[in-house]
Amino acid sequence: MGRYKKILVAVDGSESSLHALKGACRLAIFEKCWITAVAVVPPYEGDLSLVGVKNVLAAMRQPFELGLSAAKEIAQQEGALVRPVLEEGEPDRTITDLADAEDFDLIVMGRKGKHGIEKALIGSVTARVIGHSQKDVLIVPVSLPSRQFSDYAPSLPFCLRRRMFQSPRV
Repeated sequence: MGRYKKILVAVDGSESSLHALKGACRLAIFEKCWITAVAVVPPYEGDLSLVGVKNVLAAMRQPFELGLSAAKEIAQQEGALVRPVLEEGEPDRTITDLADAEDFDLIVMGRKGKHGIEKALIGSVTARVIGHSQKDVLIVPVSLPSRQFSDYAPSLPFCLRRRMFQSPRV
């Protein structure tokens, strides 16, 4: 095994997150390690009486379930094994808590989200994960072709944002 044994990839179904997953698959093959793809359904904070949907939670979960299905297909095409996990909660905290609880070595994310406010505040979840996580975080830009990702694998320790100090959660 290489430097990483367990990789956590945040997936929301966006082009950016699925591209990051492709890169993580190539890295996992190179490192001979495990991948877990996590999709986090954010909490609904609106007035349920104003929503014309009978089952709000099911409606909110559906795009994330589709994202995880796409993640499984991509991993299979790339020749990697992925364990899909669907969680509920604040995306940044859920991702960092899962990374800590299951002792992941690396979190891989895309730069832009797809859902809700993340679309307006480009990369807000990514930025908060970087700020709160004590794990290595690799951000895969869409501009990096995934077929070339494995060419960068040997130099990844220099590309990672590594936590050198403890920072309190805000």
